[in-house]
Amino acid sequence: GSEQERKALDESYSIQDKIQKELTILQEQMIPAGYQTPVPSDYDDLPQLKGRATVEMVLKKADGGKFDIEGQLFNEAKMKMIIDGYAAPVTSGNFVDLVQK
Repeated sequence: GSEQERKALDESYSIQDKIQKELTILQEQMIPAGYQTPVPSDYDDLPQLKGRATVEMVLKKADGGKFDIEGQLFNEAKMKMIIDGYAAPVTSGNFVDLVQK
């Protein structure tokens, strides 16, 4: 692509990131203090996430290779995820439990 296309994409990604952060803040403000998603007692023995958690991962290739991102090489890739226990307390609880192991 051209320099113009690259600039437009970068601007678009920046705007998307800003909107996502603002949407997250708005969603968090809509949840009443102390709210917990009801979970059937059948799942009491499984890990459950009450609320939200942030998981940051650093990925490295096992063979020591580099990540090629749009022609630029990186030794590692960083990923940040917000895990939502309000929407899926058991699934998110299991995920966070596995991350911690």
